[in-house]
Amino acid sequence: GCVRAPEVRLTGVRVGGIGFRGATLLAELRIDNPNRFGIETDSVAFQLDVQDASAGTWSAVTKGTNAQRIRVEKHGATTVQIPIEFAYASLSAPMRSIMQSGRSNYRVSGEVFVKNPLPKRVPFNQEGSIALLGESR
Repeated sequence: GCVRAPEVRLTGVRVGGIGFRGATLLAELRIDNPNRFGIETDSVAFQLDVQDASAGTWSAVTKGTNAQRIRVEKHGATTVQIPIEFAYASLSAPMRSIMQSGRSNYRVSGEVFVKNPLPKRVPFNQEGSIALLGESR
């Protein structure tokens, strides 16, 4: 019996909280397990990039590792929320276009580390757009 890699998809990103110095985005990951047995992950590594709309370039905003055990039953799926915290200071280049439009193009990439039954890294990568300043105008 071969072990098939789970399928990891970023199903959405929303604003979790906004403070004076920074904000928290909640990235929702859906992990599908195609195997006939349960699997377990022990962490998710992520990186958040934001696009400077005027220049068309991407800036790395933050990266980190979220250590939480996620168990996905056989032929099952689990959705998990990964909090991504960042300081506004790290948005220096793209901040002007965000202030103008209230929106930001983001890219969240990373890897889910499967621990059982076999150690494996499963990459994910998703781009999208999010309203950072309340409702987009």
